[in-house]
Amino acid sequence: MTKGVGGGILPKLKPAGFRPDTAVNPPLVIIHAMDLSVVIPVYNAERHVEAAVDSALRQKEVAEVILVEDKSPDNALEICRRLEQEHPRVKLFQHSDGENHGAGESRNLGIRKAGSEYVAFLDADDYYLDNCFSKAAEVLDKDSGLDGVYGAVGSEFENEEAKRRYFLTHRDEIATVDEWVTPEQLFHYLILGRAGYIHLNGLVVKKTGLLEVGLLPKLRLHQDMVLTVKLAARLRLAAGQVNEPVSIRRLHLDNRITNLKTDFSETQFQAYQYLMSWSRQEHLPREKHKIIRSKYWWLGFRRQRKEKNLPAALYYYAALHLFGVK
Repeated sequence: MTKGVGGGILPKLKPAGFRPDTAVNPPLVIIHAMDLSVVIPVYNAERHVEAAVDSALRQKEVAEVILVEDKSPDNALEICRRLEQEHPRVKLFQHSDGENHGAGESRNLGIRKAGSEYVAFLDADDYYLDNCFSKAAEVLDKDSGLDGVYGAVGSEFENEEAKRRYFLTHRDEIATVDEWVTPEQLFHYLILGRAGYIHLNGLVVKKTGLLEVGLLPKLRLHQDMVLTVKLAARLRLAAGQVNEPVSIRRLHLDNRITNLKTDFSETQFQAYQYLMSWSRQEHLPREKHKIIRSKYWWLGFRRQRKEKNLPAALYYYAALHLFGVK
C-alpha cells in the first residue's frame, strides 16, 4: 500500500510496463496517422537547436516544427531562420515585442500557433529518439476518449560535474511515471510524487486540452510539473512508452536543475501556490482541491522548518494535520 499526502492509503498498482489488455499474440492493429505539432522554445541554443529540429523532422507523425525564438544572445536566431528556409515543415516565431519572455511563455506562443490536433514539446538542446511517437499513436488510436499520452525521457550529461549536481536532487536519470497508473489515478499520483513525474519532452496532448487548462504558468521553475498536474486534473492522460526513453535531455551546468544556488523548497512552494489559486478559479472537485491544498501545506511546513521559522512551520503543520487529506 502507498501513503497519500496526509497519510491516506492508495492501492498498490501494477509495475510499469504491465498492460492488462495485452494478449500473448495480439491482433494486428492499424494505426491511423497522427497530426502533430512540435513546439521548441529557443534561447541561447545555437549549439544544439539544429539537432533538435532534425530529430523532430525524422518522425513521420510530425506535421510541423514550431520554433519560438526568445531573444537569444547567441547566434540561435540566424540558425532558426536558415532552418525555416531549408525545411517547409519548420515555422519560426518571435514574441510580438521582440523581447525575452522565458520558456513558458514561448511554449504558450507555440501552442497558440500550432496547426495540428496534437502538440508535443522539445527543448532546443534536447532531441527525440527514432520512432518516438509510435507508441503514443497506438495508445491514442485504441482509446478515442484520451486527451494525451506520456512517455519516458532519458538524460545525457555534458560532464561529470553536471551529473553529480543532478543526482543531488534526483534519484534516476530517466524521467517517467514508473508505476502503471490509470488516467483516473494519475492526478493523485503526480501530487504524491512517489511514482515519478512527466517531463514535457515525453508528452503528447491535444491542443484543445492545453488551451482548456490555461497553458503554462509564469514560474521560474516547475512549469512542466504544474502543467502536467493541471492536465491530469482536467483531462485523461495515459501511459505510452514509459520503460524506455522516447527523447533525451542534455544536462549541463547552465541547466537550472543543476544550479547549486536553486532553492527547490522555495520554487516548489511557489508552484503549489499557483496550483492552489488555479484550482479555486477552475472550481475543481473538492477532493482534488483538497489534495493540492494538502501538498501546499506540507511544502510550506518544509520550507519554514528549513528557514527555522517555528511559528510559521507550526501553522502549516497544524493546517495539514487538521484539514489535510487523511
